Amino acid sequence: MVWLKWNVYKTQEMYNLTVDTAQTFFVGEGQWLVHNSCDPSDIRKIEDHLQKFGYDDANDSMVKRLKAGEWTPWDQRFAQHELLESKLMDKGIDYDTAHKTVLKYQGISYKPGYEAYLYHPDVVDAFPDQFSFAAQRISKILRVR
Repeated sequence: MVWLKWNVYKTQEMYNLTVDTAQTFFVGEGQWLVHNSCDPSDIRKIEDHLQKFGYDDANDSMVKRLKAGEWTPWDQRFAQHELLESKLMDKGIDYDTAHKTVLKYQGISYKPGYEAYLYHPDVVDAFPDQFSFAAQRISKILRVR
């Protein structure tokens, strides 16, 4: 039940929070309702970066999730990965080196199944032909955590 609502129109310092169980939650003494999502300008940067590699169903689905406001740990890691990888490649670093560097930065080991940490389990399930057996198995394990 909503018993009071008001809009605040002023500049306020904000922080990007990672909350494992919810995208929408209450914060602060005033119990402000907050919804985390990816900035639209960052989504455009991710799209521009991914276009360099051609169309990919899994990448397209992850971008659609970001546009829909999804911000689970997978969405966050995917967005961070693509944005950092893009920055490195813009500095002249080749894809393979940039990709592995960002994975290491994110604490993701470059070994079979690593994609399960970047792609939401729904995306892995929707496009099994695009993911290794290891990624599919890890994705199912991560889903139930």
